[in-house]
Amino acid sequence: MHSKVTLKDVSIVDFKALDVAILEHRGSVQTLPLSIQNFIAWRQKNKLSPNNSRTFNIVYDNPKVSAGSENKFGLAVEVLSKDYDLAENMQYGQIPSGRCAYLRHIGPDHSMSTSIEFLFSEWLVATQNTLRDFPLFFERVRFSPEISDLDMITDIYLPIT
Repeated sequence: MHSKVTLKDVSIVDFKALDVAILEHRGSVQTLPLSIQNFIAWRQKNKLSPNNSRTFNIVYDNPKVSAGSENKFGLAVEVLSKDYDLAENMQYGQIPSGRCAYLRHIGPDHSMSTSIEFLFSEWLVATQNTLRDFPLFFERVRFSPEISDLDMITDIYLPIT
């Protein structure tokens, strides 16, 4: 069981711009595993393993609020060039540079909502920071299936002005 997130768990960092290839998932969370499989297959084909290319998720919509078919979620991988043959539903993009609230989450994805809700509700109010025009995103530092869900490490970034 993880302890409650507190204000001191959050730091402000300057995120450096990063070019990425993004597979855009649209639809319900239940169909996300198929998009993840397609993303992994594309990465393997292009030799972009988690060992040599950083992995990100871009959370365009809150799945608790968006209707299933309207939910948009990005699966992204760092790229050093735009010479790849992109798969269906993929595009090149960039995670822009700028200030971000940063919080490291250790544990399974299903427990991450507590950390995210803390950032949006308590942390933003307490610090009087304002959101920047880019969605919340995660960097998957260590993730399954290579390790257990309890040992997963996800860095959460909330872009702020």
